[in-house]
Amino acid sequence: MNMLRDGVNTLAAIMTDNAADLVSYKRGTDTDDIYATPTEPDDEFEIAEATGIDSRMRVFIVTVSDLPAFVTDGKPLADDLIVNDGSTYRVFAFAGKMTYKHADSFGIRIRIYTLLM
Repeated sequence: MNMLRDGVNTLAAIMTDNAADLVSYKRGTDTDDIYATPTEPDDEFEIAEATGIDSRMRVFIVTVSDLPAFVTDGKPLADDLIVNDGSTYRVFAFAGKMTYKHADSFGIRIRIYTLLM
């Protein structure tokens, strides 16, 4: 029994129950509805020769096991789409970075980087 992992699972469930939106996750012609918590980016990145946080950025925190089956290995790909409250966000990766990062030490939840289209 791993009490820390169990605690992260409990907190992930509470966050999903209380702060997540039902969003549509799309890749090509595949679409599935999942729960994701939209947040502001917590990191600063270099964007188009300016350093800072782009106001069009949105980070979606998702429990990996909730990702659609077509998201193989729990890895979002650049150009996947997330539709939230009528707005469409495109998954992207900064130069030399991945499209997501782990939101906890156990890889239970990930933070997916997106830009408003």
